[in-house]
Amino acid sequence: MANFVLRTVVWIGAMAVWLLWRQPVGRGWTDVSWRPTPVLGAILAIIGIACFIWSATALAGAVPNTVKAPTRLLTRGPFAYVRNPLYLSAGAVFVGMTTMYGLWQRRDAIILPIIGLLVHLFVVYREEPKTRERLGPVYDTYRSTVPRWVPRF
Repeated sequence: MANFVLRTVVWIGAMAVWLLWRQPVGRGWTDVSWRPTPVLGAILAIIGIACFIWSATALAGAVPNTVKAPTRLLTRGPFAYVRNPLYLSAGAVFVGMTTMYGLWQRRDAIILPIIGLLVHLFVVYREEPKTRERLGPVYDTYRSTVPRWVPRF
């Protein structure tokens, strides 16, 4: 449970900082327009939050210590459909909240792809090789059947 709580608090903190940094001057967080675009943003954020909780719960059940890397392959819950559900769900919350509050700016067309590329490179060149070292051939089989970013249902 501590694993789940710690992971969730860190991501909620990151989301709060992101939204505070982006909040328009003189506008409160309850000032949400109920036009189609903000509603779609809210739906995306809610789906992202639900998937994050599902992913964090599954991970916490398999990895009791947030500091140590998993010693066994996690293939249940959302990890059965996509290899990186925590990154995807956090991204969905960030994009959903930004859309909900209409905080998109031109610079986002440059910043978001760069952030996405950095996360992708981190996963491909750091996380996946370390996981392969730890788990061996069983991870190769998992990689061949479960996609990295686009869930397969």
